Amino acid sequence: MRSTPDQASASAASLNMYVLEINDWEIRLLNNDDELILSEPAVGLYLDNKLIFGHQALQASRLHPQSFANQYISRLSSEPLNKPLGESKNQADLLYRHLKALNIKEELVVLIPSNFTNEKLGIFLGIAKQAGISVKGFVDAPLAYTLEVPSSKDLHILDLDLHQTSITQIHIEGNKRSVVDNRSIESMGFTSIIDGWLNVIADEFIQKTRFDPFHFAQTEQQLFDCVIQHLQNHAADELKVEITHNQQDRLVSLSTKMLTDKLESKVNNLELDTVQSLVITHRVLQIPGLYQILESTVPVITKIQKGQLYKNIAQLTSGMNNESVSRITSGISAAEIVTQDKRDDGAKLAYRTRATHLLHDNHACRLDDPAVSSHTSSLAKTLLVGEQVQIDSKTYIAISVE
Repeated sequence: MRSTPDQASASAASLNMYVLEINDWEIRLLNNDDELILSEPAVGLYLDNKLIFGHQALQASRLHPQSFANQYISRLSSEPLNKPLGESKNQADLLYRHLKALNIKEELVVLIPSNFTNEKLGIFLGIAKQAGISVKGFVDAPLAYTLEVPSSKDLHILDLDLHQTSITQIHIEGNKRSVVDNRSIESMGFTSIIDGWLNVIADEFIQKTRFDPFHFAQTEQQLFDCVIQHLQNHAADELKVEITHNQQDRLVSLSTKMLTDKLESKVNNLELDTVQSLVITHRVLQIPGLYQILESTVPVITKIQKGQLYKNIAQLTSGMNNESVSRITSGISAAEIVTQDKRDDGAKLAYRTRATHLLHDNHACRLDDPAVSSHTSSLAKTLLVGEQVQIDSKTYIAISVE
């Protein structure tokens, strides 16, 4: 099912299909105008003799934990559930009913984690067909996210889902990029991070109000909902949590740092010591404090530019064969760093100087100039004089301006 190396063309491409991203923290749907029209967690709950999904299920997950399911993507298979949820007997049944509930009518390119096996892809294709969804191809998400990140050396990309963190290596050879390796760290996912925070907040309630919110499902759900809201609006340095029980309100305030301190040991488990350049997805940025911890661990951190993902997918799928469904794991990048191998001693000395501008047709522009910044944001600390950057068929020379 994996594609041949050069299925994608470096020329500009348009995509006339919708993009469905499969991640159990969020199932996302982008339309062909690059607009996000759907984002919801891949979770389900059997309540009042019916299955509900997404945010509605999450908001009752602590009230009915025995009827809650959140592993039908990460553990997609036909193996029986320990406890059937209505007519759903296995993980595949749950995913089918969730996709059916989304009521997607458009043709799709599906963005998948690199650790998604071909066996799971086969099951997914069968489910999609049964749900009346037309899948035209699969693209490995790490490749799509990093296709236009400028680099002359291999990249690593870090992403989160509900149950794990994944670190994927993207091999770079000239302007060709390929997924070559993936590590999954199950000790760090949204679920484990949130559970750790719930424990910290519950301890604060016990110490300050002598009330344990874990004693009652209703107050545990209130606590959980507050943390989820904090993830969506994590700009505040202080987290205020209010819960109500027996018509009595209880409030505690704690600094965000009390929560982020729990992340230090988890990041250590990622073993990033040898990683020089790390790309992070928007999901990583949803965790307050995680970016700052990673920034102190890895020399160069790159955030994905808004709006770039859809363009990358269009480029990767421009040569896709409509007669068969393929998985794209490699493609051609338009932003390439070309290192000069043959330089005299003077050039080598100059080459060690950090660049401040890019030169093209006798015109120099700063690295943060809007014309090039989307391609150079990750290079401010690493681009050196003498290197060349190729952007949209134009070759720029890195220079230093005093």
